[in-house]
Amino acid sequence: KIKSSSFTNLVDDNIKKFVIDPIKNMILRSEGEFSWGGAASTLFMVDRKEKIIVIFMTQMLGYPYSDKLRSEIRNLVYQALI
Repeated sequence: KIKSSSFTNLVDDNIKKFVIDPIKNMILRSEGEFSWGGAASTLFMVDRKEKIIVIFMTQMLGYPYSDKLRSEIRNLVYQALI
């Protein structure tokens, strides 16, 4: 079941994310970027515009800060481009 999250124009079904309009969302991501996270705090992200693929592997099952960790990884990747 896909729903629109609290971010306008960001499709989010709690597993996969797809960015439709990063400017409206005020996020450091490209339009069309998609990603999903795994149970052990893993992250897979593809940004075709910037020609980036991120595969982040961990073994932190039940880690309470998984979303924050994934967000920080995204920010570090995009900041490295600037």
